[in-house]
Formats: sequence, C-alpha cells, structure tokens
Amino acid sequence: MAESHSNCGNCRFFKNQQIMGICRFSPQIQNKHHTDWCGQHQPLQAEIVKLPVYDIMTDQMTEVTAPRKPGRPKKC
Repeated sequence: MAESHSNCGNCRFFKNQQIMGICRFSPQIQNKHHTDWCGQHQPLQAEIVKLPVYDIMTDQMTEVTAPRKPGRPKKC
C-alpha cells in the first residue's frame, strides 16, 4: 500500500500548476492531480535533530549524539 507522502506532489517528474499538474515521467505528458499516485515519488527523508541534554548534577546543557548501533563483532 502506498504511504501518505508517496503521491505525485512529491515526485521529481511532477510540475504543479493551479488545479492539475503535469507529469513528465514518460515522453508523453499527462495531466495529473498532486494527490494522484504512480510510484515514482521521492522517498521521504527523515530529519535528525540534535537535542540538548540537561545534566542535573553539573547544571550544564550538553549536545549529545545518538549512540551507534552495535555492528558485527571484530575478527580476532
């Protein structure tokens, strides 16, 4: 099933106009609405935001990066 962000409005081949837009995916230009779906949308990029962390013991704000996921164990 298509997700809510995977529609023609997010496609790089779609040019939005007032009511209907133009799909330029194939050599034949098609009129489509920005809520239509054809499967050629760009994937949604999640934005990672660094949040400050307050340490009660030292009364300071620090920037903390996300911990790395454990990977493969190193070869001996």
